Amino acid sequence: MFVLDEMAHEYEKKHDDVIRMTLGKSELPPSAPVVEAMLAPAADYRTASLVFPAGLPQLRDRLALEYQQRYGVHLPSNRFVISTGTSTTFRNLHQLLVTEGDEVLVPLPCYPLYVFTARLVGARVRHYRVDPHSLEVDLASLEAAMTPRTRVVIVNSPGNPFGNVVDRRRFLEIDAIVAGRATLVSDEIYVNCLFDDEPYSAAELMGNSFSKGHRMYARRVGYAIVGEEPVEPMSVIQHHKALTTDPVPQFGAIAALDSRRTSPNWWTVTGHGGTTRSRPSGTCRTSGSYPPAAAST
Repeated sequence: MFVLDEMAHEYEKKHDDVIRMTLGKSELPPSAPVVEAMLAPAADYRTASLVFPAGLPQLRDRLALEYQQRYGVHLPSNRFVISTGTSTTFRNLHQLLVTEGDEVLVPLPCYPLYVFTARLVGARVRHYRVDPHSLEVDLASLEAAMTPRTRVVIVNSPGNPFGNVVDRRRFLEIDAIVAGRATLVSDEIYVNCLFDDEPYSAAELMGNSFSKGHRMYARRVGYAIVGEEPVEPMSVIQHHKALTTDPVPQFGAIAALDSRRTSPNWWTVTGHGGTTRSRPSGTCRTSGSYPPAAAST
């Protein structure tokens, strides 16, 4: 997709009517509170040079509060590990959980990041199907794909590219099939692009970022929620691979969370069953509706 994006860039030098359909970044800029929250730290060397390999304590605390308020789950802030987007998170998770010859199960179709980061550590990638008509995870194909070598099973909801949503019931069915034989990883990067019922969050071992729902694509702030045991090794990996995530966009991420319910651009939509949900206007531009919802990366 990045090769296509470079081609689009070359076309834009010669033409003024190029429409990019390559990257899932909003055509709108980050909201004003997010931009404003990054300006002061960027101008202050003391804040711009803060080094916390697992993320700013302020952001980790704010994420813990967010999940308590939004999902009713109480998670200590140390279980949130901040990184430069979910791409880095998946690379680190595979290095931590998988060795050469192990197997990683990913949905079919899927975002290619899962395949690439698994193969980088020498893992074999196997697929389970997502039904293109019902948009449900094919549980029979998941069970058939499980082997004694399976170490990681990745669930993506809302999914890319189908936009399929895995609700709590289906996630519990997936968990019952895995039955502790592998680590379930939930990629929830599109959670703020679902405009109907509040999406289910695994909130145990999952990844998310601010690039989609808060239009911070190039600011590179993502996070993983991990169990108590992986927190230290995940942080140590980042000590040596990235040192730290830039603190400036992390302050912007805090502002993004703070403005979720205070922005004047919030509007209310009525979902299936008459459920009402509020979402910030222009947060994530999608086409179609759920079901099925369109999603892109």
